[in-house]
Amino acid sequence: MELASPLISRRSPLESEKEINKEAQKIVDSAKCLCQKNLPKYPRHCKNHGFKYSNLSRLKKIGPNVTKIHCKINAKNKITHEIRFIDELKNLVKLFPNLKTLMIPGCKVNRYYVSSNPLVGLSDLHYLSFNMLRSRVGFFGNSFAQLADRITTLILSGLNQDNSKRIHLLSKFSQLKFLTLNGSKQVDFRKVKLIFPKSLKRLTISEGPVLLTDESFSEVRTLKKLDLTACEEGLSDHSLIYISENKSLETLLINGTKNEFTNDGVFYLSDLKLRYFGITSLNFVSENALLDLLNKLSLESLRICDYGEKAFINAALKIQKNLTVFETDQDINLPSEDKGNGTLAPLEKLKIFRIFKRRSLYNMFIQALWETDRKSFLPNLDQVDFIHSHDKKKDDSFKNLKKKRKSITKKNEAIESSS
Repeated sequence: MELASPLISRRSPLESEKEINKEAQKIVDSAKCLCQKNLPKYPRHCKNHGFKYSNLSRLKKIGPNVTKIHCKINAKNKITHEIRFIDELKNLVKLFPNLKTLMIPGCKVNRYYVSSNPLVGLSDLHYLSFNMLRSRVGFFGNSFAQLADRITTLILSGLNQDNSKRIHLLSKFSQLKFLTLNGSKQVDFRKVKLIFPKSLKRLTISEGPVLLTDESFSEVRTLKKLDLTACEEGLSDHSLIYISENKSLETLLINGTKNEFTNDGVFYLSDLKLRYFGITSLNFVSENALLDLLNKLSLESLRICDYGEKAFINAALKIQKNLTVFETDQDINLPSEDKGNGTLAPLEKLKIFRIFKRRSLYNMFIQALWETDRKSFLPNLDQVDFIHSHDKKKDDSFKNLKKKRKSITKKNEAIESSS
């Protein structure tokens, strides 16, 4: 008779990696300034500003196994774990030589040119988030390109005209798949001739305004998601030609502030199999051209923002009856006895309704849902979200609506039958 082998509980490598990352993150979060017991409220007033970790010996021990570190802004105490000197960044690299993910809120460099980038020592680094606003010299000058062979995800925030002079080096990032560029003020990339790399699959520019040249998209052919909400110059027909070459494009969010969206734009985009389409600011957009495009697309999600004509929204929703997600910040007719089932009535398959900026509309819509327990009105609606701005996460959300409305309808029917 064979003896049963004892059960040995072993943690998976992924679990242990997460736990080590969490432990290291706690120590990094508790970093204190060398010249004060606690990190000062405004770090820029601190002259030395070298960091002392509360448990450095432990950090050195687990450092080689740490794969993710976030030198974040501590929201609770409103303090910044800011890398002030290049030496501090070098120390960070020494402590965590096998980092795959690094998020830092900037690096104040004292020279206008830095010949070597300390992050080059991180051979496994593929995810980098960096706040350019806290950097005097862009991103380490020309040494920025030394990371081109490894970075697959890059998030650069706080861009302005001064720190974006070497942003054209992005074209050398041959492995880059996911890119986020967010400006703090208006950034004109036309002057630096920014051309996105061929490998790019997702591009997000949701804070700005940011100006691009038509040729910025000339090399890209594999885009799946393109969010140009902050590109307030809009898109010219020439840039739309390049974008339409990305046959796998599923998400397209554009801004129509200055360049008019024409029938030519419809021609270029109508062949794409878009699942999610959104346009912010329709001031210079031809409504007829846009409705013509919607007639040619079969969408799951639609966004219409910064435009006040209810008639246009009504027409758009009648065309795209099969939407499961609709997003807007505009006035819509709410369900009531007078107005019937309201603007969203055609969307029988709608599951998620997102409201931007308008807290009052969010509250009124939720109230109208309870007052309108008709089975025919948005029978599949399960979630209503309120989001303060287009680029932020949900501020409020009402979920499981379908289930809750069913229970209310049953109660009302029971009351009616008993009476």
